[in-house]
Amino acid sequence: MALACEERFDTDGSRQDTLVRRALWAGWIALGLLLVCTLLPLRYSARTELTFDAAMPPPTAVVRGVTQLVQSRAVAFDVTRTLGARDMRRIADQAGLRLTALWRRADADDGALAARAVRVLDTAVRTTIIQGGRGVDITVTLADAGLAARVADAYAGTLLSLDASVRGGLEGAHDPAPPLRLAHAAQASRLPDMPTPVPGLLLAGAGVLLTLLSLHTGRRAPRAEGRVAEGILPREIPTDRRVAWLRSALGDGLGPHTAIERLVETVATAGQNDLVVLTSEDLPDLAATCAVALARRLAEGEDQIVLVALDGEAPAFAHVLTDPRAPGVAELLFGVAGFSEAIHRDPGSRAHLIPPGRDSLGGPRVVGADRLPLILDALRRTYRRVIVAAPPLAGTAGATRLAGLAPLLIAIHEDMAVPTAAVETYDVLAAEGFTNVAMLPLRLDADGQPDSLPSPLLPRPSLSEPLRATAPKAA
Repeated sequence: MALACEERFDTDGSRQDTLVRRALWAGWIALGLLLVCTLLPLRYSARTELTFDAAMPPPTAVVRGVTQLVQSRAVAFDVTRTLGARDMRRIADQAGLRLTALWRRADADDGALAARAVRVLDTAVRTTIIQGGRGVDITVTLADAGLAARVADAYAGTLLSLDASVRGGLEGAHDPAPPLRLAHAAQASRLPDMPTPVPGLLLAGAGVLLTLLSLHTGRRAPRAEGRVAEGILPREIPTDRRVAWLRSALGDGLGPHTAIERLVETVATAGQNDLVVLTSEDLPDLAATCAVALARRLAEGEDQIVLVALDGEAPAFAHVLTDPRAPGVAELLFGVAGFSEAIHRDPGSRAHLIPPGRDSLGGPRVVGADRLPLILDALRRTYRRVIVAAPPLAGTAGATRLAGLAPLLIAIHEDMAVPTAAVETYDVLAAEGFTNVAMLPLRLDADGQPDSLPSPLLPRPSLSEPLRATAPKAA
């Protein structure tokens, strides 16, 4: 099973490595073919020299005229007739690739054969002025060294014959061009010529690039083989966001009693959750009731628990204390009271309580207060658990600053609501910066009302309806 998972997760990487290797092989094959096409067929050069029989160099126009005469097609036709039919056919066969001989028709007459041979000689013959204009170098490059030497000698013989015939026809007239003479016979190179610099440099650059890519690919870490430990597959993507859905074993919502027990377990088992914020978009009154019940349940087994009533409009905090004008959150936010005056003891448990205050605020106004993050941060440094009953936070101004404290946010929603509503609520909370969120779907008809508190002053708040004030008894 682990091998199957590894193969499934490593499919993209293996496919990419295979494509890279195939591309490198294709590149090397293409480079080899280009190198073969550049080097084959091998070329051999033969050189001969014609010099002017004169003490002084002839005029520049005379030397240029000789070089143009060597490059002329008329002289090339005379050379092919001098060589003979066999050599002329061998020259003509070099007019194209040898594979073209498989479908090309044979030339019907010697004229067509000579024309193809002349086209080859147009590119095979080069002339160079040497010795400061005292001579002309004729270089012939062909696929056969002996044939190249014979062609060079034929060019030299044709030019000498032409020069002699022209001088014989002048009948004593003065010729400004000195006579030509053969400096030495054609000499063919035993080694083939090197390719021209531009293709050679391009091929060398391509070879260096392919070599570097091959070395880089070869240095990659080898693919792991063998059985993979089951503990590392699949791997969790690193992220700072955490979301939990507190549902029953069957995937349904939780009832009031079960929800409180699940919240106590969730908060108590994580030591870093020293700041817990409860909020709700569709059940704000029940969120405050859950906050009161959670704080009292935690106070049964832990010390240093404080409940902060941010939502002053929640009915659950209407008669928590016997003195409705006791200072609380509003006085702390306005700076008119200190912590010693605003913190009270909860009559129903060992927890401490900060009530809404005399001029209680509600909704976005209390969340957007500038002093709220400072107050909560100071409380979390003093108490082990700070339970906050907050108004709806989705889209509320100031929720981003509250998210900067990195609290455990418990978002309560009705289980019978539209399924996408809870997801949309989480998206908004995550966009505001809350990274540790627990979504609690609540079913009001799952179980009955919670038991009342043993205190005769304050009944334990119900999760299905807000806390109601009890009428005072007559003395």
